[in-house]
Amino acid sequence: MAKPEKATLDYLYFHPITKIHEFKSLRFNHSELKEKLDTQKLNLYLSLYQSKALNKRTKLFLTCHNNTES
Repeated sequence: MAKPEKATLDYLYFHPITKIHEFKSLRFNHSELKEKLDTQKLNLYLSLYQSKALNKRTKLFLTCHNNTES
């Protein structure tokens, strides 16, 4: 089973969302993510992809995720 960090990156890789309102329209369980998502591990996995586009999407996702109330 995929770890939350890997599953999140896979989702972002296969769904090229580029606008913050697109993230807000998704039904992520942000309180669950805040509890389980390890951003250090996420960034480690992200570095393995070596993708500028995925880096941008992940930064946008984390901005949206961190600004969402639990």
